[in-house]
Amino acid sequence: MLMFGGDAVADEDPTSQPAAPADEQAAAAEEKPNPAAVALVEALVAALREPDEAKRAAAVLPLLHRSLLNEAGDDLDPFVRRYSFAKASAGVRFLARPVRVVQVRRGRPVTLGFGPTAERGRSDLYFVARPDGPASSPAPVAVFFPADGGAPGIADFGSL
Repeated sequence: MLMFGGDAVADEDPTSQPAAPADEQAAAAEEKPNPAAVALVEALVAALREPDEAKRAAAVLPLLHRSLLNEAGDDLDPFVRRYSFAKASAGVRFLARPVRVVQVRRGRPVTLGFGPTAERGRSDLYFVARPDGPASSPAPVAVFFPADGGAPGIADFGSL
């Protein structure tokens, strides 16, 4: 699976494992949110609401996984800026205020990034509520948890 400028590769072949029973799937859907990840999602939404684009980009940089940054690590990858960042900046206005995480889906082990940015861990989906209405399905934000226990980082945010 390709995520923004970086690559995310599942470490396990999903077809090689039997399907999880319905009660396991329900338990995965009801995963408790990690407080650090919720704070990270809230900070991302707050940063994306910044009206000035340069300040907005500077505010999201420390929240993102390094695979979404340029080689120097001091700016967004050009692909991420052009597509995911632009889409999320436009879509953030459709999120509920205050930010509410309504669902968490625990992800499988992945390797995120390529070459020097490659890092093993798990990528969970945190779903952020939209205001009630016809387009009220929650918006996903992928939060990456490094296998070494480091701080989580945003791995995908373009679907806001």
